[in-house]
Amino acid sequence: MTGKTTSPEKARRTPSGVDKPKPGTSRRKKAPPAHSSLPANNGHEPSEALQAAFFLDLPAAAAVFDADNRLIISNKRFAEVFELVPTAVIAGTPVDELIQFTLLEDVFDDFSHVNSFVDSIAQLAPGEIGEATLVLQDGRKIGQSVKKLEDGHWLAIYSDVTSVLEAEAQAREAENRWNFALESARQGVWDTNLVTGDTFYSHMWRVIRGLENCPEEKLTPQSWHARLHPEDREHVLDSFDRLTTGEVLDYSIEYRERHRDGHWIWISSRGRALTWDVEGKPTRILGTDTDVTETRNAQAALAESEERWNFALQATGQGVWDCDIVTGDIYYSPTWRAARGLSENDTSIKTYLDWLERVHPDDRERLRDITRRHRAGEIRSISFEYRERHVDGHYMWFQGAGETIAQDENGKPTRVIGVDTDITIRKELELKVRESLQILNTALDNFPGGICMYDKDLVLKVANSSYYEINRIDEAWFPVGSKLNDILRYHTERGDYGEGDVDAIVAERFVEANNFTPAKFNLTRSDGTTIEYKRIPMPAGGFVMTFEDITERLEAENEKTRLEKELVQAQRLESLGTLASGIAHEINTPIQYVGDNIRFIGQSLRDLLKVLQLGRKALRLPIDPGFVSEQAENMARLEEKLDLGFILEELPQALDQSAQGVKQVATIVKAIKEFSHPGQEHKVEFDINSIIETTLIVSRNQWKYVAEVETDLDPSLPSIKCLPGEIGQALLNLVVNAAQAIETAAPEKGLIRVTSRQEDGSIIVEVQDNGCGIPDSLRDRIYDPFFTTKDIGKGTGQGLSIVFSAVVKKHGGAIDCVSHEGEGTTFILSLPIEEAGEQDKEAAA
Repeated sequence: MTGKTTSPEKARRTPSGVDKPKPGTSRRKKAPPAHSSLPANNGHEPSEALQAAFFLDLPAAAAVFDADNRLIISNKRFAEVFELVPTAVIAGTPVDELIQFTLLEDVFDDFSHVNSFVDSIAQLAPGEIGEATLVLQDGRKIGQSVKKLEDGHWLAIYSDVTSVLEAEAQAREAENRWNFALESARQGVWDTNLVTGDTFYSHMWRVIRGLENCPEEKLTPQSWHARLHPEDREHVLDSFDRLTTGEVLDYSIEYRERHRDGHWIWISSRGRALTWDVEGKPTRILGTDTDVTETRNAQAALAESEERWNFALQATGQGVWDCDIVTGDIYYSPTWRAARGLSENDTSIKTYLDWLERVHPDDRERLRDITRRHRAGEIRSISFEYRERHVDGHYMWFQGAGETIAQDENGKPTRVIGVDTDITIRKELELKVRESLQILNTALDNFPGGICMYDKDLVLKVANSSYYEINRIDEAWFPVGSKLNDILRYHTERGDYGEGDVDAIVAERFVEANNFTPAKFNLTRSDGTTIEYKRIPMPAGGFVMTFEDITERLEAENEKTRLEKELVQAQRLESLGTLASGIAHEINTPIQYVGDNIRFIGQSLRDLLKVLQLGRKALRLPIDPGFVSEQAENMARLEEKLDLGFILEELPQALDQSAQGVKQVATIVKAIKEFSHPGQEHKVEFDINSIIETTLIVSRNQWKYVAEVETDLDPSLPSIKCLPGEIGQALLNLVVNAAQAIETAAPEKGLIRVTSRQEDGSIIVEVQDNGCGIPDSLRDRIYDPFFTTKDIGKGTGQGLSIVFSAVVKKHGGAIDCVSHEGEGTTFILSLPIEEAGEQDKEAAA
């Protein structure tokens, strides 16, 4: 019969009536070696020695069984414990039959535990003891102790431990309740034996300080002293010493102690002496520690809050008043008086009527009505704004608020407390805000376009009249406060965004609006009008959007673009007109020597024809030595006369020179054709070096008499997308300007140097001259349209303006000018190799 201590309820649930031991817990223990054993007896009748030696009169139940688990001897108490009739308990009875008898008597409720009981006995080693607690059907708890003897016999002793276990359970329950109460109150217990110096610290005492896992040996008085706050240490140790010396019977203090994680905690500690020696000095003290950090912090916060409240009342100019309606007495705080310029001892305001006389006449009747309703009990709280006269005569604005804190049996107020806040500045600001809003609304209504503002939730907050006019929506339908989603749906259903699924279009535009990023786009309506939208995000969310009907502006820009193109073409033709005489001269020179050569070739051919005819005539006549000799003499005289050797030598050269002249003319004509061709609409791949060479050919007559031209062109330059005509015109203007600057500077020939190179993803073209240079005072104006320093008739002021437009605006490039007056000028053009994006596209459009 082995098992463990368990409750009666659990015993009844367990088939064996006995709980098994917990896993890993030994239910056996070694007994001291037996000094004597029971006499051997192969029979089942106990010997007299056994009867005399054993415990027939023991108060505990006892029985001895042999190695075959048969009863050898038992005392009377054994039968009583298990409610067995004496005749059933006889020597030789197997233990399973005895257990069967207990089942019949309802001592146990199951027979299944017999085998486990016998097995447990068999597993005991000689001298080993097995212990368990049996729970009987009637609720009694029987302690069982079984010892295996050296000869295989075993001794079982049983005692009723019901009262003992119940007392232990009650003691444990009381202790658990006490511990639970302490734990719930977060009170840590400490118990110090002043004689031995030992101190017990409860679990909660450790938890409060974060010392749950601190080794016992480190919890010393010294370690506690070290954790005390420096400002509290002396007071705490002094209080503790007075208790330990018997000067006081108990103490109660609050102090700060460092938590294990480093922060300070507040401890409320109480201690009391429990025992004393013969001299009256304490030998044992017991105490509790409570963590009151939160309470302390709350008290500090409350004190700080009160201080802040008093300071806030003074800082904000809030005056407190307390009116006893029954007696008519009114208390006014110093702040209330100071706000009105009244001294502390001023007695001019004693009653409600005295105060009312100071109120502005326009507000007086309204306050009377509020006071009447309050005193009649119609309202419990009062709140009002009013003007009151300061002692110096001007009026101030106050915000008054009062609350009933006492009333009579009829519900009418008998006491009311309130505060008055000086809101003069706020009222002045409100007036300025209203004036500002009026100005803003006036400005918005006079804004040339529509303007509106949406908040972060995409709700319309501001809109001027032009917004509704341009978007063709009724302000009554979509006033301020309308949602963007509803406005977008209205536009979509009306067809302003084109055909398509309404929900899909609205969703797409709503998502795009939620980006809160800068945007600019145009919308062309079905009637041909175009609206320009600009969206500017706001830091706090939402955006401002402007609307402008740009139909006329676009038409004007298109017209401007057309005129600009015509102007560029006219400038190009003007340049050609200016260069016409030079170009004619350039063409005339090769044409002239081509004509001379042709005439020479013609005369030479006629002379050669005479020689040829004379030779042919001689070949047709009969061969006569005398005639042949005569013909030979004639041929010789003819060759000498015609200078045939010269003709044969010069004729090929004349042909070559004529071919070169024709080629030169063709080159000039080609350059003129390329240069004078109308500008292209779109950019094309083109070689910048080719444009430079063409420009120098066309302008040669402008510079050849005043300057030499040097070129240093990088042959590895890639082609770039450009408008060749625009770039050519810009370079022509720079070369012509350089020639004119050199001509102005000195009568001697100057130098124009044109270079090209690739640098940082751009093609760099430089046009350098050693002419007169540009004065510093004029440097910032050289690109202005129609600005010129040349004499009337020599310049229109469009040259550098066209250069700037072609390079910067139309190609996204850059232009720089380095000039020193009297030394010369260098223009540096930078053209991006990759297309500059939308800027280029817009420029080319």
